[in-house]
Amino acid sequence: MHFIVEAWRQKPLEKRGMTISRGILSTLMALAFLSYCGYLINQLVTDRRLLLTISEQIPETGYPAPDVESCSQKSPFTIVKCTLVSMNWTSTDIPGCTPYIIEGSQDDPTTHCKVFTARNHPLQFRINGSDETSIQRVDIYWKVDNVTAFESVTLAIPTLAIQFYAASFSPWRQSDIAKIPQQQNALDAAKQGKFRATTLQNHTTNIYFTPNKYRAIPPSDGNSLFGLTGNYVDIESLATIQHNWPLHPSAAISSGEYHGFYTFQLATPTIDVRQEQRQHTILSALALAGGAYGILVTLFIAIYGTPRISAFGFIHHVDNWCGRCKMKWNGTNNTDPTATIPGHPHHQPPAPPYKKFPPSDEEDTRSSHSSLEHLTRMDDDPPSATTAATANAAAAAAASRAMAADKRFSESGLQPAGTSASLEDRMDYLEGILREYFVNVDYLDGLRHRRMAVKGATTPAHQRNDHTRTAAPPVPQQHQDTVDYDYSIALRNI
Repeated sequence: MHFIVEAWRQKPLEKRGMTISRGILSTLMALAFLSYCGYLINQLVTDRRLLLTISEQIPETGYPAPDVESCSQKSPFTIVKCTLVSMNWTSTDIPGCTPYIIEGSQDDPTTHCKVFTARNHPLQFRINGSDETSIQRVDIYWKVDNVTAFESVTLAIPTLAIQFYAASFSPWRQSDIAKIPQQQNALDAAKQGKFRATTLQNHTTNIYFTPNKYRAIPPSDGNSLFGLTGNYVDIESLATIQHNWPLHPSAAISSGEYHGFYTFQLATPTIDVRQEQRQHTILSALALAGGAYGILVTLFIAIYGTPRISAFGFIHHVDNWCGRCKMKWNGTNNTDPTATIPGHPHHQPPAPPYKKFPPSDEEDTRSSHSSLEHLTRMDDDPPSATTAATANAAAAAAASRAMAADKRFSESGLQPAGTSASLEDRMDYLEGILREYFVNVDYLDGLRHRRMAVKGATTPAHQRNDHTRTAAPPVPQQHQDTVDYDYSIALRNI
């Protein structure tokens, strides 16, 4: 959290106990915030989906005919015929129902299955309307080949187990349909007989099927994880309800032409849709984390006040760090080997270590960054002949203003030097207050250091030597270390 570093930073005129208590509280707040972030991450990982129930209309073109699987035990069976009932109640008998019947696998000798499918001859179920390929009902007549064998394994009369599969999710159309866990669950539910129907010997069975659609979110879907519309996978299933009635005696039943028949038709013009929704997303987690962070910052400000404002972000600090590394690298690789030899003309003694000025030297060390920058520009850019007249005029105007100010000070009985010193003290105090309590300008300090180092490195060696031999005595150390001025001195002495 951004205020931890500021919390552990002792400010001038502040007791150490205050700094320690503030730092401990900020650290505890940071740990609490990180714990809450871990809780949000755990919710994202262990998210349990919600189900939104909606209803969709079946398209006007109709609903594709499902795959109807019929199975018997111990004995094979025969589809005698099937009848397609159109929308205008016209019946079409198809002996053996050959175009629509597919034999199942014979791997299990005790189970015999056939499936009615319209994948090669499309059929559409509709509630109303009329179309050449639209039907409203299918009748299937069946016969058990060996009733005795069937009755030997069960106490019930011969029956067929019927399972409905949607055309878009049928193991009879594609072998590998379980690509995500939700699809595997739907397939397991179908195998366990969740919507299974049964037709009985010497009975007619009316089966009504209702389309259901489950919109699943894949486990690796990134859109839903971020709170956007997910890439849903539709899993269709068919719920069934059936009605059984005994068949009256007839010649077909007496002769054993068929043992029973069942019909199936669409029950509703709508599709029941259950759509998954994530309870927790990355965007919602960020919103919750941001709210918690805001509460902690508000609490910290209410107790200890506002931390210093930093007008520079992560990129600025990276730039400053890269600049320091570059300066260090250049200083290591481009060092003049003769500069380290004592007694050599180019030898320069090492710079004295940084030290804080004592209060007694305060008046000699007062300076500001702006004044240092102004003086640096004056030294680096000597005035040309073109600007000489302008500089002289400015100096004359400044002298006139100074004389007028001295006259006013004399009339008021004040000493100009004392007033100037007091004003400078107040300016130092104001800058120290701003630095230590309100504005973080460490990045600007780093830029100044880098610029001064670059300017010193780009000055030719012979100019530095000539300047050393002909220049006036060196500037006192307090003017050279202006950037490292200790503003706590001003805060202690005001």
